[in-house]
Amino acid sequence: MAKPFVSAKLENRILRNLLIASTDSKELVDEVIRNIGYAISSGITSEYFYTDFKQWIFQQIIDHYVKHTECLNKETIEKRIKKKYTDEDLENKLTICETIFDYDIEYKVFKVLTDELKNKYSYRVLLKVNMEMNTALEDAYKSDKNDASAILRNIDDSTKKLLLVNDKYKVIEEDVFHNLDGYFESVRDRRENPEKHKGITSGFEKIDELTGGWKPGELIFVLGRPGHGKSVLLLNFGYHAYMDRCNVIYITIEMPIEQQRNRFYSILTKTNYSHLKSPHLLSDESVQYYEKRIREEQAKHNNYFWFIDAPENCTASFLESRVSAFESTTNKKCDLLLIDPIYLMRPMIKTEDPVGTISWDLKLLARKMKIPVICASQFNRESAKKHEHGKGASTSDAAFSDKLSQNADAMIGIINDMNGRAKLQFPKTRDAKQIKQLFFHTRFDVMSFEYDYDSEDSNN
Repeated sequence: MAKPFVSAKLENRILRNLLIASTDSKELVDEVIRNIGYAISSGITSEYFYTDFKQWIFQQIIDHYVKHTECLNKETIEKRIKKKYTDEDLENKLTICETIFDYDIEYKVFKVLTDELKNKYSYRVLLKVNMEMNTALEDAYKSDKNDASAILRNIDDSTKKLLLVNDKYKVIEEDVFHNLDGYFESVRDRRENPEKHKGITSGFEKIDELTGGWKPGELIFVLGRPGHGKSVLLLNFGYHAYMDRCNVIYITIEMPIEQQRNRFYSILTKTNYSHLKSPHLLSDESVQYYEKRIREEQAKHNNYFWFIDAPENCTASFLESRVSAFESTTNKKCDLLLIDPIYLMRPMIKTEDPVGTISWDLKLLARKMKIPVICASQFNRESAKKHEHGKGASTSDAAFSDKLSQNADAMIGIINDMNGRAKLQFPKTRDAKQIKQLFFHTRFDVMSFEYDYDSEDSNN
């Protein structure tokens, strides 16, 4: 007898779209990677599948991807089945596995399949709630308890849980004057304890005064021409947040982790970066100090500065999966996400404005995960001529897409002047103080931005 709201064919098709076979092309493997990223970001869990075995397969797929950043293949899953199940169950499980691989990967249909899976799961949950409600009503009637309000509360709780499971984002609706006592208590607390409510520090007092610190859900862009220090400034923001006990994830798409690690250690130890790239230039005393300083700093921290060397063309859903993996692995909440650079990513949907769409994907990611996201991008070519003639940065200077300025909460432009200084200009600072520009010394020898206190223009 068929089980209500269950489709073995649908579940097999979905699992096939999350697994690879040795005969699958690179294009299909890339599609499977996208499918896994979508499954993670859209909240699909093993409980959506009806049988324990398929729940186990799905969890194996996700766990393998989170741990190794790669797809689970047919050979590996069969080995795991043989290891997990006894001879009595083994033949049946392997047959089911073969049935899954009888299907082909269905290009660009995974979202439709998962929506149907969610729908069937929702019906099963509703059926269970209905059966429990009927049982509770019968028991209440027989015992003459007449406790209908308790049954209604149980139904309401079950419905809310079901809605939260199936919605990607929670919708909050309330009257503007809702809970005024709580609101004014919060205002007084923020007034009397400003340190408790400050955002994540940039490491620079003037920027913190301007922005209030980086706040959860914000999307910030650092713009500049090649070689002007975008990556170095991004790393400085992360370094100072880490030193302030925050957990920082730095997504490096353009440079390998080893290079980024050397940059971080250069800031930390004030060791010349070129010497770290060519260690034979270091003296014995420098090596001893270098190691001692790094080990001392490691001992002081139980927070993380976590590098992820992400592949070109990765999506926001892929980054979300890596942040989730970090939080699961370390049992720590990510406080700040840095992405270098945005234009090497890929949007989650096909669009004529890929970078603009990526910026919206990242805005949603920042809001969903309640973390500030800071990305490096570029000025367009026309802006370079404008800046050379003394004109300031504007939101229209962003390269690739005008939507960067629409989706950003803040934009920081780096303009190098003729005196070896970097002018930081702020063409957009939503809900923040307005300021013309700040001056910094760029110390590329030790990968640092240092505020120029002597400049009269610093207070403009």
